[in-house]
Amino acid sequence: MATIECKNLIKTYGKVKALDGLDLFVPDQGVFGFLGPNGAGKTTTIKILTGLVKRTGGECLVNGVDVNNRAVDHRRQIGYLSQDPSYYKWMTGRGLLNFVADIFGYAPASKQQRTGLLLEMAGLEEAADRKIGGYSGGMVQRIGIAQAMYQDPEVLFLDEPVAALDPIGRKEVLDFINELKDTTSVFMSTHILSDVERVCDEVAIIQAGRVVASGKATELMEKYSPGYYRLTFETPVDAEACCTILRKLNIEYICSGIDSESGSNADASGKESNNNGETVRLKKHDFLTGRSSILGEIANLSLSLKDITQDSATLEDVFVHVIAASGTDGGTSSGATGSPGFDIKGDPEGGPEGDLEGDPEGASDDK
Repeated sequence: MATIECKNLIKTYGKVKALDGLDLFVPDQGVFGFLGPNGAGKTTTIKILTGLVKRTGGECLVNGVDVNNRAVDHRRQIGYLSQDPSYYKWMTGRGLLNFVADIFGYAPASKQQRTGLLLEMAGLEEAADRKIGGYSGGMVQRIGIAQAMYQDPEVLFLDEPVAALDPIGRKEVLDFINELKDTTSVFMSTHILSDVERVCDEVAIIQAGRVVASGKATELMEKYSPGYYRLTFETPVDAEACCTILRKLNIEYICSGIDSESGSNADASGKESNNNGETVRLKKHDFLTGRSSILGEIANLSLSLKDITQDSATLEDVFVHVIAASGTDGGTSSGATGSPGFDIKGDPEGGPEGDLEGDPEGASDDK
């Protein structure tokens, strides 16, 4: 069963196409990762899926309900946390959740029970009566997810929930999200690929307003990632000598050795190094095809080759391959160049069609 199904979804702002025939299928339950570079159309898609923005064309169903034609029914079954939520800083975590309960019309006894449960799930019991203004970034995101979960939604939408957090805050939020996957369907947009590998069951990659790849992460890695071999040397000088060999053989590589002339941490093709100064990484096909020549040259120069290992495919490999293969650089499509005041991730200033703008909580940081 599909939790979310979009067919030929289109959203335009003037001459700019934010979404250009997007097709998306999200299965029931679990955590779905919605990936893409900045400006690809992730936030626009989420705003359409949550009913905050009207689509220009195409079909869009959430749990079988059309998000525009049956808006009230749709919103009753979803929860939403925006990319940059803000709350009244003088409110406590418990006070915020009780406020949400009052909006939904919970009876006092039910409110107390539900608020207590969500504070426990979010790991905020001890901080429940502290002011939100004193919360860390991770705590703010967790209380945000808790308020989005108050109505026990069938689908929870999270827009870049860990983008601005430090490693500890990210871990706390991801652990919380992971706990929700058995009780609700979570749709999470992000560009942090390691987080997707950690919590997401399936993913879709969006570029220029279109889904360019989708499926289980493991299946995508098998399909799109070429796989790599890693050659490890005892010294950075020998690693750089290996890079010279590969250049002569016209073989692409990523060399982590520090170039002795430029002193930079990038190889001849400009790719960034990982600073360990001893490793050369090349595609599996290239290594297997040119293995005799590569190892022969290494032996002739008596380079200090310590180890040859095969790297596991990563979602980053898939992402880079798919985005490069899509042949587009930015988030706009159909040759659009954008316009002043427009961010393809969100809405233009004074967006058309009476779209709802900004943070649905409606609170600003200075309140």
